[in-house]
Amino acid sequence: MAATLQAYGFSIDGVLEPAPGGVIADVGVETGFNDVSEFYQGRMELCGAGEPPAPALTVDTQRWSPLAQIRLVPTTPLDPGTLATIRATAGGADTAVRVEFEGMDHVLVSPVTAFPPDQQVTLDLTGVRDVLGRTPGTAVTLDAPPSAEVVDLTFSNPLPAGSAVVGLGASSVLVASGLLEVRLDYWSGATIALGTRVGTSAVVRHKVDCGNFGVPVQRVAIVAADGSFVELPLTCGADLVDARLTVPASGRRWLVVALQQHWFGAPRANPGKITIDEIRFE
Repeated sequence: MAATLQAYGFSIDGVLEPAPGGVIADVGVETGFNDVSEFYQGRMELCGAGEPPAPALTVDTQRWSPLAQIRLVPTTPLDPGTLATIRATAGGADTAVRVEFEGMDHVLVSPVTAFPPDQQVTLDLTGVRDVLGRTPGTAVTLDAPPSAEVVDLTFSNPLPAGSAVVGLGASSVLVASGLLEVRLDYWSGATIALGTRVGTSAVVRHKVDCGNFGVPVQRVAIVAADGSFVELPLTCGADLVDARLTVPASGRRWLVVALQQHWFGAPRANPGKITIDEIRFE
């Protein structure tokens, strides 16, 4: 079975061949640090000290956002050739996704466009195998989308219960002094149901606190029920500014905030926050 495993100063890359009590593999070991190092490569019989752990693949990013990646955590090394079998469905319909390794110990599932914001998403894992050929799971279902809708888009009142879902960790969505504030921790997103709105444009009065990064690391978008969306152009600043977006003429809308993909692997730091004063559909 072909497999690749990488860790600090250690790698296995090649074909795992059955052997009594273990497997035989091409192994590379690097010693030393930085530019003073040596690399040794050869074949080795790898024997387990006991029974391998049971395979499992769990979700690390509940309370998803339609634009955010879904992060899966395996308990055993996966066969990368089987990851392309992962499928996503929402409301019984297939949703196109991209699947990739992150740091060799996590799997990221990203929507090609956006997940439908009003449907629960299920991932089909029946085709995934670990390096021992075992099935780590059959399916995972993410948290439900918002169950209520925001009426007041000037945010003069608290958000109705159930109108927003937000990621875990230090993430939060709150209304204070007539302002909506969204803070995201890593591997999370926020989705706020705006209800049915009429108009071909949306004006979003907002500001972006860029935290420790100096550039916006969030994505902000208005998403329609079919998963189509238009993104808000973001610039760091302390003052509220208006941004006008062209949107479908009518229908249910959702405000979605997610961290940009290329910042997901950054060291944990303050990613700032998005503040919105009002949203007007015209």
